[in-house]
Amino acid sequence: MATYKRAETTKANEPLKMVSGEIPVPPPGSVRVKLAFSGVCHSDVHIISDWFHLGEEKFRGWVMGHEISGYIDEVGTEVDLSAMGLQKGDPVMVYPWVACQNCDTCRMGYSNICPNLAGHSNDIGCSPVAPGGYQTHLVTKPQYLLKVPASMSMDVACMIPCSVGTSYSSLRKLTDAIEFQQKRGKARLLVVGSGGLGLWGIQLAKVMFGGEKIHVVAADVEQSKLDTAKKFGADETVLWDIAGDLESNVQKTTQNGKMHAAVDFACLGSSTNTALKCLEMNGAIVLVGLSQSELEVNTFEVVINQTTIKGNRVCTFDELKTVANLVAQHKLTYPALQYHPLEEVYEVICMLKERKINGRAIIKH
Repeated sequence: MATYKRAETTKANEPLKMVSGEIPVPPPGSVRVKLAFSGVCHSDVHIISDWFHLGEEKFRGWVMGHEISGYIDEVGTEVDLSAMGLQKGDPVMVYPWVACQNCDTCRMGYSNICPNLAGHSNDIGCSPVAPGGYQTHLVTKPQYLLKVPASMSMDVACMIPCSVGTSYSSLRKLTDAIEFQQKRGKARLLVVGSGGLGLWGIQLAKVMFGGEKIHVVAADVEQSKLDTAKKFGADETVLWDIAGDLESNVQKTTQNGKMHAAVDFACLGSSTNTALKCLEMNGAIVLVGLSQSELEVNTFEVVINQTTIKGNRVCTFDELKTVANLVAQHKLTYPALQYHPLEEVYEVICMLKERKINGRAIIKH
């Protein structure tokens, strides 16, 4: 007999509570997905500490997890799956960035930057009102589902809507700077952070901008991660001294030439400041990591060097469709995966916080 389980938040920085019950029935206009895998994202480290300051009452009973893959196993009334190219039993990945779906921004397809995100709106696994992937079954709207390509495994599929989509969207924002340089020669791209997002970013950059036309430099504070980055296609690696001064890290990074673009998946303040100093004139940097660090910017240098600074919040649904096909078509390599049962999700989040996860941790349902 099928059973339903979920891991609920209790208090900030406290173990999750396992709850069992009846399998939810999808209401009209919704479908139910029987989950296969749920990725554990570094954002969950922030969420478990009530980083969004919801308070104890709103925080309690939250089902986290926004990297989700599974199979459509029940369809509510008023749903025409065929109109979306789907059918019952299909393997799907879940787009979690649903936001309010009522504003012009959402209707234009940019729910990832919905202006009504205060309180985190309805994002799946990132909101008290939208239970996420740390449960065995998920009820959601069918328009947030994307069929998993036949050549893609379900454990990889769960990572696409967040870590892979975020890497892809971030790199897209560097297109102008990179292509400007490529008209004159090979572009140099600095990828800061060689964790899950960084490893995807290295590979995607080669696919998106032409392997022979871009030189990818990976920077990190751990040599083991740089060794992995090299295996994933980085042309050059630089070990940053976390206790060292900014100028020495900049000098090491630019000894073979300044960067035409950079993406900072860490955003630890010092990492962003270092990356900015590594940029060539007309360079661009995209900030991705959620660290709440302070950024020191000399506005004169930004203006005189025509530097572009952008932030990136996850990806659009259209970008998700594109990057899913890219990963499947080019058979991109994925980081080492560690599998854990749902009951261990809190321990996994703690391991991630303590930087004890090598590659990506995945909940296997």
